[in-house]
Amino acid sequence: MKIVELKELERKNGELHYRKIYTAKAVLEFPQETIERPIEIVIEHTALGQVHAKVTLKEPIGYPLLPVLKDLSSYASELYRKGQLP
Repeated sequence: MKIVELKELERKNGELHYRKIYTAKAVLEFPQETIERPIEIVIEHTALGQVHAKVTLKEPIGYPLLPVLKDLSSYASELYRKGQLP
């Protein structure tokens, strides 16, 4: 599985200053096909200064879910670290 891009990335207004919520469409490339699914990304700063990213798929996919979510979370964390999230 390869993450091609995140399209239509938008930040939602959150109530907590240490938590940022984004919505996007993830373009995922699998050996047999390329799919696009809506996702929600939550970036949260902990009290110890760490940053955690959690991704939720809004529609089902026909592939193992845990590796996809792990890769999307790592991808979102890297985008946030580079300052590429709005």
